[in-house]
Parts: sequence; structure tokens; C-alpha cells
Amino acid sequence: MSNSIHDKETVNDHQTQIKQTIPDGCIQHSLTKSILMHLLPGIPILLFYLITAPYFMRLGFPPAFALSLAAAVVLIPVEMGILLYVSKKTSGMLSLRSILPSRKPVPWRQSVFYCLVIVAWSCFILIVFSKPIGGFITDTLFSWVPPWFIDSNPFEGTKPVLIVTWTMILVFGSVLGPAVEEFYFRGYLLPRISHCKGWAPVLNAFLFSAYHFWSPWEVITRAIAVFPVSFVAYKKQNIYIGMIAHLILNIIFTLFMLPWILK
Repeated sequence: MSNSIHDKETVNDHQTQIKQTIPDGCIQHSLTKSILMHLLPGIPILLFYLITAPYFMRLGFPPAFALSLAAAVVLIPVEMGILLYVSKKTSGMLSLRSILPSRKPVPWRQSVFYCLVIVAWSCFILIVFSKPIGGFITDTLFSWVPPWFIDSNPFEGTKPVLIVTWTMILVFGSVLGPAVEEFYFRGYLLPRISHCKGWAPVLNAFLFSAYHFWSPWEVITRAIAVFPVSFVAYKKQNIYIGMIAHLILNIIFTLFMLPWILK
């Protein structure tokens, strides 16, 4: 009898712990559904890039222009469209607030601290490990891929072309696209795998990295670099810290391109 009571208490404690990690009113996704919803938006982005990049290259644009354009005409409409469709279906309103539970306030000092840590960590991982690990994976698994697909060099073309390309990268590749990604991946998908508990941010970071089908050789380094974004969003139930860090990180790398663009 005592063993039965103990078992029931253990089960209840386990259920309580799970409920504490699940935001209120957040219906959970099965693992299969979550994997599909993480990865599928990457397919039309990849297809658009593969189809349009050769065309724009013939016009004198670097492949990076086509990739930035994909963020504008595919990534943002597809991911925002999914969010608005779900909000309309579940609440009857076209409102992101109804489906994004991770908006709990965090003291500004903590927010700044976490944001700086995320940016520093991501910069370190990407700068130190991206080339050696990505290069090894490329040489091992993707040596058959066309050179332009591996290196979407934004520094090829006339100065007007480079300025237009850089502006596209800044606006759509560094700000608007990543902001929508954060709403979709950390705001919508991450809370719906909270039943995975500590594995939720790990899965979210890896699947977010894997969804970048246009740069599969960066899956490992990108997943490690972005993990703190998922972890902070999961622990603090707040997507804005990671979103700001994501935007800052992208803007930093984009600004570093500017001297080569203008020279």
C-alpha cells in the first residue's frame, strides 16, 4: 500500500514539474509535428535560392542577393503566414499575442546581461569554429555542391550592385528575417515542446540550425552558437532577449562587410 502511495506521489511530482515548464494555455506538439514544423519552412527558401541565384548571377549580382531576397519573399511570408493562420484558427483573431506565450517580463539588468552573454558566446563559436568544422563537413560531404552555393560571396559585382546587396542583407537577412524567425522558432515552436523539458532548447537549437538547408555544413556550429538563445527563451519564457541578441549578432557581421563593399 505504501509503495502504491509513493508511486502515485512520484507520478504527481513528475506531472507537476512538467506543468511548471509549460506556459499557460500552450498546447503541446508531438515530436514528429514539431520536427516537421521546424524544418519545412526551409524547403521553399532553398528552392527559391536554387532557382533564382543563377539568374541574378547572370545579371551581375552575387548569390547573397538571391538569398537575401529569399528572406524577403519566402521566409517572412511563410513563417509569418503560419503564425497568423494558427492565431486565426485558435483564437479567431490575426494576433501573434494569442499564440506567443513566452513574453514574461525580465528585469532589464538581467536582459542586458543575458543578451551580452549570448552575443559574446555566438561570436566566439562562429569565429573560432565555423571555418574548420564547416570546411571539414564541406570537403567530406558537400564537395559536389557548386562553388557559388558554398560561398555566396557578397563582395562580387559593381559598387552599386554591392551596395544594393549589402542593404538587402542588412534589412532582410539581418533584421526582419531573423525577427520573424525568433517569433516562429522561439516564440511559437519552442514552448510547444516544453514536455521535452531540458531537451526542449537543445532540440529547438538543432532543428533551427538544420532548417538552414542552404548552408548544411554549418549545422553543428550554428546549433552550438544559437543554443543560448533557445535556452534563455525556455528558462525565462521570454523571446525578446534572444531576439535582440540574434539581431545584434547579425548586424555586427553585416557591418563588418561594409569596408569591403565601399572600398
